[in-house]
Amino acid sequence: MTEEAPTLKLIAGPELEAELRLRRSQWLYKLVAPSEVAASEADGWTQSRVNKSSVRLQKAKPIDQALEDEVWSLLARLGFIHMSQGRRFVIPVTKGTGHIASKQIDVLAATTKQLWWLSAKRQSQRSPGQWQRIWPKPVRFEER
Repeated sequence: MTEEAPTLKLIAGPELEAELRLRRSQWLYKLVAPSEVAASEADGWTQSRVNKSSVRLQKAKPIDQALEDEVWSLLARLGFIHMSQGRRFVIPVTKGTGHIASKQIDVLAATTKQLWWLSAKRQSQRSPGQWQRIWPKPVRFEER
């Protein structure tokens, strides 16, 4: 698998439905030639379907991707009409007129009145006070 390039694209309509079909599955899929099956099986892939000239392989999604996809799918089914595309949704962060850095957002969902963005954090062990460091205080935006 190749690394996904960072993007700043929001999707809606048919693109959103296609992305939802991919994200709702608990499996990653790939097509390989029959000669490449043994090498892929050594990497943890299992055969899902055998076609005439290719083999479809599947592998369970990593836990962080499965969580992100589950939340993304939930928000899409709740009726958010604009959603982030792919796993590498990156926005530029600026102060004044200069570009400072980029921030990866795992899930961005928007309607005409709401905007939600989520970033997932994963660690092997829980530490005291971790949520206060990870989650900033909530911010409320109001129309003027």
